[in-house]
Amino acid sequence: MTSSRFVIAGVVAALAFHAGCTDTESATNLNPAGPPMIEQVVLTEAQIDMSGNENDNRIFAFGTLPGLDPNMEHSVSSAAVCSGCANQQHLRIVFDELLVGNALEEISCRANVGLDGAFDKVPIGSTPDDIAKCTVAQDVLKASCTGEHAVCLCQLDGGCTVGATMVAKGDPVGVLDVNQDGAADQHRFIPGAVSMMCGTTKVTPDPAKSYWYPSGDQQPPAMGGIEAIGPAIVFVPSAGIPTNQTCSLSFDPSVVDKSGNQICAPMGGRTTACAGNLDLCEQSCTSGDVSAFSFKTVPLTLAVTFDVMGADRTSPLMLVANTLVDMTSLQAAGTVTMTEAGASFTAFTVSMTNASGKSTVTVSPNAGTWAASTMYTLTFSTALKDTFGSPLPQPVTISFTTGA
Repeated sequence: MTSSRFVIAGVVAALAFHAGCTDTESATNLNPAGPPMIEQVVLTEAQIDMSGNENDNRIFAFGTLPGLDPNMEHSVSSAAVCSGCANQQHLRIVFDELLVGNALEEISCRANVGLDGAFDKVPIGSTPDDIAKCTVAQDVLKASCTGEHAVCLCQLDGGCTVGATMVAKGDPVGVLDVNQDGAADQHRFIPGAVSMMCGTTKVTPDPAKSYWYPSGDQQPPAMGGIEAIGPAIVFVPSAGIPTNQTCSLSFDPSVVDKSGNQICAPMGGRTTACAGNLDLCEQSCTSGDVSAFSFKTVPLTLAVTFDVMGADRTSPLMLVANTLVDMTSLQAAGTVTMTEAGASFTAFTVSMTNASGKSTVTVSPNAGTWAASTMYTLTFSTALKDTFGSPLPQPVTISFTTGA
């Protein structure tokens, strides 16, 4: 039941508090004392080979996990940046205690209710019964959906429209409950709850793909492995991430634990010295300060997809970038240059297509064919940029020889 996510979190928090006060040693114990701390951050690291091809691995970029291969635990300076590709970047941010889910996810209403469209936050202290009272039929909704825990109330000055019904500001629009089970049909991550700053670019979460995971512990299950440890926020960027930039996290002040403490990040996250349960990890940080964690993204790269020896004379040259490329920078004079047998060569055309969060750059001979048994050198200057304005860190030069 969707709406129960906000209520169950409070119950689990109480259980976690109880577990932390026992003498039982367990890797499942959380640490409800003090501010909520970021213990681990798992993200996708991009490893680029000499040809510009990318191999991705999930890495603990912050903190450690007992029993994990140490090679999977290190700071990251080449985080993947692609959005919409098969291995889209996503961060799993693991905490030492539960957060208040009301500040992280919101539920769907029957119509637009305010700035968040047809989604609304659930008031603190709401129960499944409170949500159910706001799922009833429209003709009895106003009498049922009342009180401080009422949800999906119209916030628009001009009123809200539900089908053919006009609902005045302050009156209930109703929770979307098509299957009539007394709970919200949909929920989504609150767009402003968490963000990343990569250089000067703010990266926001995809509200449909990001989510709050209020369960899990430090023992990876057989199903899901490290992607099921928690409690955690899974942050999926709404678009790509700038290349070659240092990124840090930012949390809205409303994102707190049950005691109202804001999130912080202890230096290094969970340490190797902390081999037991999280409530015994002796760490500290200042509430609201998450500056101890950051990572750097991979530079803009181009992967060669054609044979450099005996290249097909009638085929265009195709290179795949690790993200989306800025078309204006690609087509600017001097960005792409070529030589033919050592002499300047300009009889070529450059084009680009985008798919799955990456750009494919195509270089075609104007005559329809390259010269036979000839060496060409293709160069991309540092004027080439991604869509965020981050350039190639150094020129990319590819020499190839055509077939007979």
